[in-house]
Amino acid sequence: MSYYEEFTAAPSGHLKNAILFNWLCDDEHRAKLYAELRKVQPVLEIPSRAKRVNGTQSSDQSVYLLTRAEDIDVALKTLSNAPYSFIGSGTFALALDNKAGHAAKREFLVNALKEVAASVNQLSVLAVYHAMIGPCKRAEIDMVDIAEQVALRFVSALVGIPDKDHVLLQDTMRPTYQAMITQMFARHFVTEPTLVEGAKGPMGKLTQRVAELVDGAGYTDLQAEVFATIQLDSKEPVETFLVALSQEVSRLSPTTSDLANGFAAKISTGIILARPVAEFLDSALNRQAVRKGLPSFIASSTVASQAVRDAFLDIVNRIIERKTDPEDRLCPRRFTVKDGKPSITLQEPGQADRDFRESLGDLYFRPTLIEVMARDPKAVSGTEVAVSVVGTIAGIIGNIVAGASIAINQYFQMPEEKRKEFRALAGDPMELSEKGVGAAIQAAKSLEPFVKESLRLNPPAPFVPRMTTEAVTFGPAGSKVKIPKDSEVIIPIGAATRDPDIVPDPDTFDIAKHGPQIHTDLFGHPDTDSLSHRCVGEYIAIPLIAQIVRSVLALKGLKRAMVGKEPAPLTKKWGYICEPYPLEYDRPAVVAHQPLNVVMRIKAPVPEHAEALKKIIKYAAPTIEQLLLSSKMVHSARFVFLNGDTELGLFTVYDGDFDFYIEFFGSVAGRLFDRLFEHIEEAPPTPVRKNLAEFVNHIRRFDRPSAEHYFFSAFPQLKVKDTLK
Repeated sequence: MSYYEEFTAAPSGHLKNAILFNWLCDDEHRAKLYAELRKVQPVLEIPSRAKRVNGTQSSDQSVYLLTRAEDIDVALKTLSNAPYSFIGSGTFALALDNKAGHAAKREFLVNALKEVAASVNQLSVLAVYHAMIGPCKRAEIDMVDIAEQVALRFVSALVGIPDKDHVLLQDTMRPTYQAMITQMFARHFVTEPTLVEGAKGPMGKLTQRVAELVDGAGYTDLQAEVFATIQLDSKEPVETFLVALSQEVSRLSPTTSDLANGFAAKISTGIILARPVAEFLDSALNRQAVRKGLPSFIASSTVASQAVRDAFLDIVNRIIERKTDPEDRLCPRRFTVKDGKPSITLQEPGQADRDFRESLGDLYFRPTLIEVMARDPKAVSGTEVAVSVVGTIAGIIGNIVAGASIAINQYFQMPEEKRKEFRALAGDPMELSEKGVGAAIQAAKSLEPFVKESLRLNPPAPFVPRMTTEAVTFGPAGSKVKIPKDSEVIIPIGAATRDPDIVPDPDTFDIAKHGPQIHTDLFGHPDTDSLSHRCVGEYIAIPLIAQIVRSVLALKGLKRAMVGKEPAPLTKKWGYICEPYPLEYDRPAVVAHQPLNVVMRIKAPVPEHAEALKKIIKYAAPTIEQLLLSSKMVHSARFVFLNGDTELGLFTVYDGDFDFYIEFFGSVAGRLFDRLFEHIEEAPPTPVRKNLAEFVNHIRRFDRPSAEHYFFSAFPQLKVKDTLK
C-alpha cells in the first residue's frame, strides 16, 4: 500500500494525522513520502489537532502540506508569517509580514550580522576548542551535546553575552527552541499546551538581560562623560587635544588612519559633538590602539589642561575595562597570550575587518552584535534590539545543533572509502597555535560542500509555517488545490531541495552534481532582497557547522556507539530536535590517563572496621608501594576516608584499559584486597584471585565518575613506562 493510500484509508482524521506525523518525523519515510505526493497529491490537506481560534471561538481546521519546489517558492515569498507571532512579542522580524515592517527590521539585522561576520571563522575555532575540552575527557561522547555547547559559546561571543550568563543562555534556549518548533509545526500533530507558555518565562529573563547589555553597549554614558569633559576647558585647547589624540591613534594603528583623519577633519570644523568623540574612542577599529598606548599619551600630553586629560584618561580606561572584565572570562574568548602579547596574528587575504589585520590574539576587542545594533542610528528601541537578538539566536542555536548532528550522521551512511576522503579533509585535532588555527579554518572550509550536501538531503529546519491572507491555489494543472483564506500551510524545505524538477538525481549524495546554488535551499527562498524571509543564519551557520564537523571527524577511531547489537541512530523529536547521539573514539589518542574513583561503605560497627582498615593500609604501605611501582601503569594513588570515616575511597590515575588494570591488581594484590574487603559492605567474593570477574564488576560498580567527566592531566600523552626508560 502506498503512503497516500494508507493515509486516505485511515478511518478518522485523528488517525490520518497520527500516521502522517510518523512519516514526517522520520528522515527516510519523509523523503519517500514527498516523492510520492508530488505525483499523486502535491498539495495534501491534513486534519490539524490545533484548533483555529477566532476571538473567543475555536473550530477545527486543516493545514496544507506542499511538496513541489515551484509551489514552495511562491509560498515562501508571498504567504504570511503570522504563525510566528505567538512566539515572544511577535515584533521580531521573523513574525512580521513584508508589509508590516519586516523589510526594515530584516535589513537592520542582516546588516549588523554582516558587520560582525568577519570574526565568524576565528570565533568558530575558539568555540569548538573550548567546547571539546569536556567531552574529550571520556571515550563516549554525545554529538548533540558537543554541538550545543559549541553553538552556545559561539553565539554568546558573537552577540556579546558575557560568559557568566552561559547557564542562563543554555537554560533559555532549550525550552525556547522547543516552543518555536511547537508553534511552527508540532502543535498540528501533538498536544503540548504548556511548551509555548512555559518558554515565555525563561525567554523573558534572557530578553531582560540582553536589554541590559544593549543599554550598556550604547554611547549614552560615554557621551555624557565627553560632554562634561569638553566643558572643563576652552573650546580651542580641547579641539587641538582631540586632533592630536586622533593623530596618535593613527600612529599606533596605521590601518585606522582613514578613520582618524576623518575624525580630525570633523573636529577641525569647530563643532565638537559628544557622540563622534565617543564613537571614535570606542570604535572596534581603534580598540587595539586605545589599549596599546593611548592612556600613556593622554597622561603625558601638554596640549590640554590636567582636568581634561584626567577626564579623558578615565573615559579611555573605562572603555578598556568594560571589554576585558575578568568577571566575563569563564570561557575566555581569546587565543594563547604570552608575556602580555597575543601569540596568534593571522593574516587572511582579503579580510574586510581591519581590526583583525593587526592581531587576532584577543577577541575581546572585536565588535559584538549587540554593540553594532545598539549603536546603529536606526536602533529606535533597546527593547526591540533585545527581542530581535533573542529571537535570532534561539533559531540559530537549534539549527546549528541539528545541522552538525545531521552532517555527522550522513558521514556514517557513506561507504568507508568516502569516509576516508572526508576524514582526510578534517585533518588532525586542532592545536591552539597560529599554524593550528589556520589549518583548522582551512580544513573547515574544505568540508563546507560536504556539510551543504548533507543538509540539502535533510535540512535542520525541515518545516516552516505560513498562513494565507486570501484564498490561493497551488499545484500543477489537473491537480490544483484551493486553500482557503486564513489557512496554515506547512512548507517542507526538504521537499524543495529534493524536487527532481529542480535537482538532478535528488536522493543521491553528490557534491559535484548538487554543489551549485539550487532554487530554494536549506535557508529558504533564494531571493536575498529586503522583502525575503530567507534565514539570516546563513551568514554564520555553514562555517560554524563545518568547524564542528571537522573537529569531530578529526577524532581518531570515531564510530557510533552500540545500542544493543546496532550502532546508535540519530533520532529527532518531531523531526527537528536532535536527541542524544552517542559516539565513541580512541580516547587514549588524546588522553592516555584514566581516573579511578572508587568509594565503598565501611561495615558496621563503623569505628572498629575503619580503624582496622587504617592499620592494614599503614602496615601494607611498603607492599602497596612496590605493587604500584612494578605495575608501570599507575601515575598516582591514595586511600581517603570520607564522610566521617564511614566510607573508604581509593583514587588512582592509570594508563590503559580499565578491565586490564583492575584484573592486573586483582591478580598481584588479591591478598591485600581480601584483607580490605573483610571490612567493606557488599564486598565481592573472596579470594579475589579466584574471582577476578566479580572483582572487576565490583570496582566498576563503585567507581564514581568525575563531575561531568572532567579530568585534567598536565602531560596527557605521557605514560608511566615512558618515564622509566
